[in-house]
Amino acid sequence: MIILDIDLIETYNSSILAIADVSSYPPEKNIENPFIEITPPGFSKVGLSFIPKTVNLFNSTSIELTNPEVKPAPLPDGIYHLKYSVRPNYEIYTQKTFLKTNGIRERFDIAFLKADVSNCDSRSAARFRSKLDLISFYLQYAMAAANICNEKLAMDLYRKAQRLLDKFDC
Repeated sequence: MIILDIDLIETYNSSILAIADVSSYPPEKNIENPFIEITPPGFSKVGLSFIPKTVNLFNSTSIELTNPEVKPAPLPDGIYHLKYSVRPNYEIYTQKTFLKTNGIRERFDIAFLKADVSNCDSRSAARFRSKLDLISFYLQYAMAAANICNEKLAMDLYRKAQRLLDKFDC
């Protein structure tokens, strides 16, 4: 029996989407027509070949967000929908929803490094740490909501973290 499953692999690179096939395949079964559909936030679904039993890498060119003649661009943050299937594809598939946060996490890291608490009085340092902790909490909460397909809550929390980060001043 085939049990399909895929996992998102953290790359710490906003231009790459890494998806690992962690499925269980019977040893005697040939894997036919492995196929993944990726729907990035605000874009149409794209169907692509998928290599089983490995990590597949995608960028803005491969998922048709940018022209192949230009350098791949950072992938947008937001809710992504994935559907991985094998033949018969209408019957054997798995679907995942996740929140990509590389862009906002890069901004968070910059804010974190700017908040040089060693040059602040203890009260200011505590306030900065508290704000950064709250932003991090909202991002974790948003990712958890997306993982259980609560897209509205995930995006509300993401936007809340984004607003706090926009206002963050160290």
